[in-house]
Parts: sequence; structure tokens; C-alpha cells
Amino acid sequence: MRLLKRKVTAVLLSAALVTGLAGCGPSADQGDSSVVQLTLQTHYSLQQEQELKKYIDKWNKNHPNIQVKHKFVDFAQLLPTIMAKQTTGQQADILHVYSLWGGQLAKGNVLAEPTAEVKKDIEASYPAAAVNGATVNGKLLGYPTEVQTYGLYYNKKLLQEEGYSAPPKTWDELYQMAKKITKRDTSGKVLVEGYGPPMGESFQETAVVHPYLSLLYAARASLSAKMEKKQNLTHRLP
Repeated sequence: MRLLKRKVTAVLLSAALVTGLAGCGPSADQGDSSVVQLTLQTHYSLQQEQELKKYIDKWNKNHPNIQVKHKFVDFAQLLPTIMAKQTTGQQADILHVYSLWGGQLAKGNVLAEPTAEVKKDIEASYPAAAVNGATVNGKLLGYPTEVQTYGLYYNKKLLQEEGYSAPPKTWDELYQMAKKITKRDTSGKVLVEGYGPPMGESFQETAVVHPYLSLLYAARASLSAKMEKKQNLTHRLP
């Protein structure tokens, strides 16, 4: 039964978000010893939680010996909660996590590696870019559950004014074109912004770091050892 539990939790690991199997034993509260009790921890609430519960209820009905219960944690507290629970040995069995945290969770041995059967299912069911986004240091850590496609909006008129007939295709082209398009007044105030990254509540993480790392991992690339050692990314605008 423990082996079956391990397989089930692996099936349920989170590209924007990855569902991951926690590298620990069964939950402490087992109740009936013949029934495996699994905890699925996510940041889903309200309508999202209601939709998720439909699938949990269906699973529980079809698998009376393997019961899953949902535990909500606010997204802002999700990573701190996961790391704290790992330290105390009270980790949830199934984790729905932000793929940006993959490296940290892998180093902390928070996630168990899926079985060969589960890996095969993931690789057969999702595009290569999504699978790569859920992979850290060559190890697939779970199912991509929320795949986001990033796009670049550009102003044709501004590009044409600077002699460009097409949008950038590489990061270097993006930087050079943005630098050329940017216009400032004599005091240095920006009049025309060559590149305007999306703004959000957590600008560095949601608008810069995650999109960059997602594209990086999807291309099977990785940060240099020097950048990983610094453990941060700096954002440079023209």
C-alpha cells in the first residue's frame, strides 16, 4: 500500500505551477489503517477549490482505500509553509507548487522523483516545453498543471521609425532594439519606453524572474554556476 501511495502522490506533482510528490511517508492522521490518507496542498480557494474538489470527490469515490483531502494555503504563504513543514516532518503528501521554486525544493529534498511509469505518462501527455518547465537538473519533478504561454506585444510604428521591420527574435535583439527606441529628455526622464515589462504586486518575481526562467527551462537551458551562486537576478532596462 505504501508503494501504491507513493505512485499516486507522484502522479499528482505542479510549468507555471507543478503538482509535486512530497518526499515523505504517509500523513500522520491515518485513521483506519486499511485506508491511505493523502493530503493535497494547494493555494486554490473559492471557485478554484470548488472545481478541484469535484475531482477529489470522484477519486475518493472510485478509490475507497486511497482517500485524498485538500488543504488550502494562501499563495503568499505557500513556499514558507512548505519549507517549514519539511523541517518538522509534517509535509503534505501532494504539493501544487510554483515552478520557479523547483530548484529550491529539489535542493531541500522536498519532492520525491516520480516513478518511471509516471514519467512516461507525463512525457507522452504534454509538450516538450511544458515537461522541461517541470524539470530541474535533468529530473522531472511532476505534472505541469498550469501552463502559461508568454507573448511579446510590440508597437509597429515605433519599430519602423527606428528602421526595424520585424520584432526581436532573441534576447540580445530585444535589448538592442529597446535601447535604440528608448527616448529621454534632457533631464533623463523617459519619454518613450523601449521595453515595458508587465507590472504586478511582486514585480521581480511574477513579471521578470518567472517568465525568464520559464523560457530558459523550456529551452533546456540553465543559469550559469556564477548566477546560481548569487541566487538572484537583476533586471536591466535601457
